[in-house]
Amino acid sequence: MRFYNIQILRFLAAAGVVLYHGHYYVGALVWNTPLVRFFDVRYSWGVLLFFAISGFVVSHSLSRTTPGRFLAMRLVRIYPAFWLAAAIVIVVRFATGGRPMSAGLLPALTLLPVGGADYPLGGVEWSLVYEVFFYAVLASIALVPARNAREWAMLAWLAAIGGAALLGWTQPAPFAPTFGDIALSALNMPFIAGVLAHSWHRHFGRAPIAILVASVPLALMAADRVTAPALQPAFLAAGFAALVLLAAELARRWNASPANPLVKLGDWSYGLYLVHVPVILAVLGGSQFAAAGADDAFVTAVSTALVAGCAYGWIETRMYRRNKAALERRWPKRRDG
Repeated sequence: MRFYNIQILRFLAAAGVVLYHGHYYVGALVWNTPLVRFFDVRYSWGVLLFFAISGFVVSHSLSRTTPGRFLAMRLVRIYPAFWLAAAIVIVVRFATGGRPMSAGLLPALTLLPVGGADYPLGGVEWSLVYEVFFYAVLASIALVPARNAREWAMLAWLAAIGGAALLGWTQPAPFAPTFGDIALSALNMPFIAGVLAHSWHRHFGRAPIAILVASVPLALMAADRVTAPALQPAFLAAGFAALVLLAAELARRWNASPANPLVKLGDWSYGLYLVHVPVILAVLGGSQFAAAGADDAFVTAVSTALVAGCAYGWIETRMYRRNKAALERRWPKRRDG
């Protein structure tokens, strides 16, 4: 089963991040009007919604295939589109007299947790570092033959993150993680919550819709009010996992059509996420907006990023389908889980 309702959530998450970065860059480079200020840091929470969706969806994928094949499929999805977007940005930057490539570029292209790499797409790559790390962890756990190993491992991981935060052993949410601190980062919590949401969906049948509906705003309001750095990702993880599980539960009754425009936009959301910051910066750099035109700058930058990002997403999905088909011809068939 493909959860088309969750694809709609993907687009909403990506659009939230685009709006936040419009707020951030227009506010910094032009002016901070009431419209610009409205799309504040809470819209950046779309990244953690992406993480919760990934936890649910990749757990679903892993239950239907082998760990090695799962990992290969995920890397085929992440890296080619990222490298192509990076190449385009680097070429355009070079052609327009921008700064040359630095020694930190090659580590950035690996998406490994090496700390302060020189990311070419404006820094959105930090989330892909967490994605790739999570895929590797999940594939490794799948090699353990014990019953419900994934669920027990996720609970143990969650406890370890909470314990490390309470004891002050790590930064709660490093955006440039190293090999030494990524495992205990609180930013892994939404991934873990997404996996546990999938386990509920798979093993325990229907979840109570009313409780899920109530849980989402309560968790998000709590996240907006807490001050402890590790607690905010925890509340966001709970709220977004409930939202993803709600979308999956609703799919039992009504699953969106694959032809739904919002589902299509969800399919293109990875491409949108990759290129939206360079597009926003290009719009703001190419047009000299005065402070009085900050609202126009915001609307122009965000709308251009959405259109250009979805166009790149269209290209990216077709590239992925070809790469996936080529990989499937060379890999053992799926097994039922």
